[in-house]
Amino acid sequence: FSEIETSELSTAHNVTTPCFEPKGGLLIPLYSYPQTTDGECTAEFWVVIGVSASLVNTIAVVNPYNGPDATLAVMSDYNICIDFLRDAGVEVVGYVGTKEGYPYIYAYRDIQHVKDDIDLWANNPYTTIDGIFIDEVTDRWPDARF
Repeated sequence: FSEIETSELSTAHNVTTPCFEPKGGLLIPLYSYPQTTDGECTAEFWVVIGVSASLVNTIAVVNPYNGPDATLAVMSDYNICIDFLRDAGVEVVGYVGTKEGYPYIYAYRDIQHVKDDIDLWANNPYTTIDGIFIDEVTDRWPDARF
């Protein structure tokens, strides 16, 4: 926010000082496979993003196969590089898609399948994420409660 916008917000809400410190940052859709060597994250894009966190607030959305992949072989490299990013100060959120048939979308996924993907991310015993990114959300799910 500029000083003018902050001032206008303060005046409109009868606040004499802003209630937050304006910050910038990066939200990065990190949809590339994370390569590792000898248990270390060596994927160039991932390493660059890790370095960026020392300069600017950074959130990375990780996306193995349009949501959490349940196979340990695939998730092993992701887990190593997710831990690398978090250790570097990057907030990591897991991707959960809501549509069926990518790349030829034909329907929305059943709400329970979306919840199951969220649970897979939340209950991953090998790494920790900071949140969930739910993509392509619809207002067409009847009685959708999270």
